[in-house]
This record gives sequence, structure tokens and C-alpha cells, in this order.
Amino acid sequence: MLRLISTLRNAVSRPTPGIRLGERPRPRVAFMTTVHLNVGDEFIREGIRSFLDEVIGEYDPFYVHKHDIDTLHTPLLDEGELLQDKFRDADLIVQAGAPVYWNFGPHQSYNVGWAKDLWFDRIFQLGPGKPILNIGAGSCQPREDDLAGLMADPQVVDFAKQAGRACRWTCVRDPLASRFLESIEVEHELLPCPAFHAARRTPGAKITRNVLAVNLMRDAGHHLIKPENDPARWHATVQAVIPRLREKYRLLFVAHDDAEAQYQRQFARDGEMVFHSNDFRDYLSLYASVTGIFANRVHGAVAVAGFGRPAVIVGTDSRVGIARPIGIPAVDEADATPDWMDHPYARPGIRAMEAALPRSDGPARILRPPLRRAASGIILE
Repeated sequence: MLRLISTLRNAVSRPTPGIRLGERPRPRVAFMTTVHLNVGDEFIREGIRSFLDEVIGEYDPFYVHKHDIDTLHTPLLDEGELLQDKFRDADLIVQAGAPVYWNFGPHQSYNVGWAKDLWFDRIFQLGPGKPILNIGAGSCQPREDDLAGLMADPQVVDFAKQAGRACRWTCVRDPLASRFLESIEVEHELLPCPAFHAARRTPGAKITRNVLAVNLMRDAGHHLIKPENDPARWHATVQAVIPRLREKYRLLFVAHDDAEAQYQRQFARDGEMVFHSNDFRDYLSLYASVTGIFANRVHGAVAVAGFGRPAVIVGTDSRVGIARPIGIPAVDEADATPDWMDHPYARPGIRAMEAALPRSDGPARILRPPLRRAASGIILE
């Protein structure tokens, strides 16, 4: 954790003088994120903020919901100041953990809806003069080993290089993203997804209930981008594994959106709850108290692991690689079987997480040095 904070301080240092207390009392930090869309993105933001709280101290957060460019100047959440352009007016910009590198079908990193306004017109123009951090960047490819798919489009490669030049520090959350940046010589670090550190900003987490959280998506993931994944097969697998889990645990179904809530109701028995909320803090409070989680949502599993609880992930694309730097058992739906899903909780490695990970200073130690380097120009001494 000390290494991460130190790196952050150094990465944000800039040639212009730091802010003086007489000019403006607190620095502005703008997050490229989503708001009220995907609670996993909000877990990531909380994890990042847990380090900025230490590195910068007091600061004013601003949020750009990347699916709505108007939020560059309209207020969100707890913002207390109206800005003409949150990125241009910020002292520090943070790309807060999302897929940044992908190339499949008609979809590429450089032509997504927000790429022009946020990446090309702002981040690529403002950096590296303005401190910009690309934290928790990930891949989204059909398979975890699909490096060739990323390398196949020169514009994806150029986009990643431009992002590397513009950002003072880049850390990625999955091995494929790391291999891609290594191949094109973009300096970066491979670290646990920031959602793992949301626990550091969550009060309480002292009571563990004898409840296993279960999160199920109809297709086992957000996207079906390869023919090997089959929703009908996944449904049959779920039908087989839920009774096995029920024999060992009390089950609590957790839905991150309305579609998941509707899908999971068919599996819940009398007395079993399907939890759904519009506030990400409710999820963190819940995840702080469960015994473990079986999930399709990678960030739900990562957040639970951050509280030191066992987690298992089944997904449909390279985002399951988020599990690898943390040690969470994870498998693609195409390879998932009821037997595989019934046993990972008993593995010694995952059981050891219960003692080793809750609010652990170990993984976080890696993050402090880069954040200290990155933030040094805006820290109020």
C-alpha cells in the first residue's frame, strides 16, 4: 500500500506550482466513471478514492458519467460547485477502472460513444501537462488469451499508445490488458482491480452472517461475443448447482440491476431474498457481511474478496481475468460445470483469503507510491 501511495504522489507531480490555500482551499478531482448505471463502477471509484483520501487529503470530487457527455458540466452526486468543464477545470483527472482496450465486431476502444469527447478532445489534449491517471484499465475480448485480437487493429494500438502518453500513470486490472501494453511498450503496472479496495472506504464490516451471496446473469455475463457461450447451457448449469449450494449455505440472491432481479426470482425459494438497491453503498454494506459470493458480476466478487471473503466468478469474456491478480477462482461459462462451481469454496487458497485479505495493507501497499508521485503537485502541505 505504501508503494501505491508513493507512486501516486510522484505521478501527479507537475511543472506548474501547487495550489495555494489562499487561491482555492481544496483541489478538484474529476472521475471518468458511470453514475447510477453499474454499481461495480461505483465500487471501483470508492476503491480509488480510498487512496486519494490518504494521498491528497481533502479534495472536491466531480463525476463525469461517460454515457452522458452533458455531465461534463451538469452536477452529479455530492458535487458542491458548478464547473464549465469538469475535465478542463479539474486539478486531477482519474479514469476510474473500466474496459479501455477492446476490438471485437464493430466495437473498438477508439469509436465508442464517449471516446471523442473524453479521450480525444480532452485527455489526449490535456495530458500529460495536467495530471491524469488511468487506474484499473482493463480489456474486453472474447477470451483471456486474445492478444491477437487487440493487436489486429492498428487504431486500437494507436489509441492505447496515446492513452499511455497522456496519462502520468497507468495500471491495469487483468493479465490480457497487461500483455497488450507490454507488446506495444506502454509503461504500466498490473494490480488488483480497485473495487478490491472499496472495503477500505466502507464502515463496519465486523459481522459475518452465515449467508452465501449468489449473483446470476441470464447470459452469465454482459456480452455474448463468442460462439462457445450458450445461455441455455448456463441456465441448466445454474439449475444444477443452486441445490448443491443450498445444501451447504443459506443463499441470498443479489441483483445489480432489474434484469438480474427478475431472472433470479425463479431460483429463490420461500424465505430466500433477492436483494436489489439503487444505492451502491447498500451493496457494499451487504457484501461486508456475507460469508462469500458466487457471481457473474466480476466487481461484486472482487468487492466481497476485499472484505476477506471467498469468491468465485463465472463470466463470458476476458474480464474474468480481473480475478487473476487477486487469486479468485474464475472460469469462462463455456468451461463451467456444476462440479467445478460446487467445490472452489473449500480450496485452501481461497479459504486463506478469509484471514489474509480483510482491509489488508498488502495489496494496497503497491498502490501508494504511484499515487503519491501522481498527486504531489496538488497536495496541500
